[in-house]
Amino acid sequence: MKKIIALIGVVMVFLALSIDAYAAEKINIEVNGQTLTATLADNSSAQAFSEMLEKGKVIVEMSDYGDFEKVGSLGTTLPRNDEYITTEPGDLILYQGNSITIYYDVNSWNFTRLGKIDDITQSELKNILGKGNVTAVFSLPETEEKFVYGDADGDGILAADDAAMVLQKVLVNTYKLPLEDKTKDYMNYVDVDRDGYITASDAAYILQKVLISSFAFPAVKEN
Repeated sequence: MKKIIALIGVVMVFLALSIDAYAAEKINIEVNGQTLTATLADNSSAQAFSEMLEKGKVIVEMSDYGDFEKVGSLGTTLPRNDEYITTEPGDLILYQGNSITIYYDVNSWNFTRLGKIDDITQSELKNILGKGNVTAVFSLPETEEKFVYGDADGDGILAADDAAMVLQKVLVNTYKLPLEDKTKDYMNYVDVDRDGYITASDAAYILQKVLISSFAFPAVKEN
């Protein structure tokens, strides 16, 4: 019984940490030559918006409405978590599931909260947004993710399996390396002999590196 209670406790801590990590997720908003940072809310709407941004930048043509917000169509519909909200300057709001608004003044209505722009005053925000129509570009912050040369599955560990995967890619052109789903720059890490192609030589080099840790890939020598 004590083991079960302890296990439940561990699971609850893990869930709490996961929720905190998600609640702190950041996005960028480029408007009028300025880049703003916003913190996403912790709800299914913000999560769906984040997943949308994972596919690429979202460009929204926004216009003034009611002298308290910039609003524009997302071109798609996100899940709604409407509640009665009195907005504050900097609030990011989802309206009717398909429009996103940046509030620069106060308004009260049933909205879905998406997030809030960080560390900005009302006057600063109004100056950046300006008057009239603006183009806002929403995106996830760029992160420089480093992979291991020859690591075909992107798990951070170089193993014989990686060589086997590369060889399978050579033999079956339609086979997709797991690393291809993690970075568009996968060739940089798999083409370890730098001849511009994925070949059996790459698989051989990877296996050699697994067996002899001191072996250096031609790709590494270049760098």
